[in-house]
Amino acid sequence: MENIKDFRQMVKITGIIGILTFLTVPITMILYFMYSGVPPIWNVLLRTLVALFSLLFELIFFTGFQQIIKKITKENNWLIILMYNTVCVCIAINFVAHSLEAGGVLNPEGVAIDATQDGLLAQGNYLLYGSISRLLMATYMGIIGIITFKTRIFPKWTGWMAIIIGIINLIFVPSMFYGTNAGDFYSAVGWGNSAVAASLFTWWILAISIILIKNKNEL
Repeated sequence: MENIKDFRQMVKITGIIGILTFLTVPITMILYFMYSGVPPIWNVLLRTLVALFSLLFELIFFTGFQQIIKKITKENNWLIILMYNTVCVCIAINFVAHSLEAGGVLNPEGVAIDATQDGLLAQGNYLLYGSISRLLMATYMGIIGIITFKTRIFPKWTGWMAIIIGIINLIFVPSMFYGTNAGDFYSAVGWGNSAVAASLFTWWILAISIILIKNKNEL
């Protein structure tokens, strides 16, 4: 009985953390697009701080998510491990990317710059925010879709949702060949790449989180 109670509590907490993950993303996006020119230092640091909490929530959510799947089904362990490891690598890469971005404004001169475009560290971020993250996200969302279809522990439409998000991310992997203009939709750091495609997975997280909270006693 105690194990069932602990499991249901974990399901509920995972759902709540998932909703928090979803809520932090639009805050980060608003801060990113608040200034059309060079943003002030406080803006870069604040959006970095929010993003760090978002990544932490994401890590907690996926840790709970993979434990829930393992508890419900004893099959597909290698897919679950591959999914979780890919998520962890993706989160780690984004932690590094945000550190490099914040490092661009934490300079000795205290000069405000566009940390996504200017500074010695900006170029190192292009693939971290773009093609690398898109490839990893396409991988783990695709795996989640396969797991959903094979186990049927979540509604089938959430599996299709994960597959579609994975395909969209995969489409943006070659964006490295289309320049570095952040104002372009399809470029190495374009807004379609680092904003739209990068945030789509949070809608899947929101959907799964609602399902987990609503059905915690039935899982």
